[in-house]
Amino acid sequence: MKTGIFSSELLARSGLKLLSQVPLPLAQGIGNLIGEVLYRINTSGAQQYRKNLMHLGIADKKIEETVRQGLKGYMRLFSETALLGGFSNSQVLARVRIGGDREALLEDCARGSVCLALTHSGNWDLAGYFASKEVIPVLTVAEKVKPEALFQAFTRVRQQANMRIIAVEKGEKPFPRLVAAAGEKNYLIPLLADRDITGRGIEVTIGKTKALVAAGPAALATKINAPLYCGHIALEKLGRARRGAAGSRWGIVINISGPIKPDRVENMTKDWASRVGEMIRESPESWFMLQKLFVPDLDPERLARARERAKQETQL
Repeated sequence: MKTGIFSSELLARSGLKLLSQVPLPLAQGIGNLIGEVLYRINTSGAQQYRKNLMHLGIADKKIEETVRQGLKGYMRLFSETALLGGFSNSQVLARVRIGGDREALLEDCARGSVCLALTHSGNWDLAGYFASKEVIPVLTVAEKVKPEALFQAFTRVRQQANMRIIAVEKGEKPFPRLVAAAGEKNYLIPLLADRDITGRGIEVTIGKTKALVAAGPAALATKINAPLYCGHIALEKLGRARRGAAGSRWGIVINISGPIKPDRVENMTKDWASRVGEMIRESPESWFMLQKLFVPDLDPERLARARERAKQETQL
């Protein structure tokens, strides 16, 4: 067991060191290649991605190419994140733009903390890097992953951009720490919300199917009296001028909708899901959801146990 852990740590360190020394276009090319391989061998993640797109209501004729391009984009995300610390401000500005309710978001950020319920889409690290430098500091949660070297490397990159990261172990509840940190200064607080892993999720409709999503963003916004927005990050190919300034063929659009009307947490979450479902359908190849979130795919017995545990914890 120790040998296996050591090997994974060594592999992660070696891979990150290699990526940090190559030009961004080459790193993106490596990501594309890995994504193509994952598509061709039809991994379990690729299979679940395909099911999720079906639940979302994507046309059958578009699903295969969406899976293929989505896996490539997902792998580019990791290769790009390893290089984020070396990006200049001008490169970041050339690669990122905000779409949708941009002015409302910026006005609220100028007044105080703002909660942002995000999907697993685009490059959320690049989006956070941009926001911390150009809007207000970012406060968010990151679950500790193995190998430790990988988690620490990504955490260092995020901290270089003035992002404040609350690291949590699997099963740990970050909510009290988020509330405490949010009271110290104004933050933009993006939280990935399109999948529930706690047993306390809220059942909503995304696309044409029931799904379980996280209640955390709406609960936090209510607790700290902050506006709640929803966001989906779409990948875009850059035009010639922006490509030259960015040093990259690829950029992102942070599509924003909101603020969501203050209400009960359940109603705010359902409003978020309705909005974000349409946003995902417009760029499904940018939605990197390779795990189960739609109710028909979930194990009913496992879900029942998770909900019972959550109920007992609430009563303690």
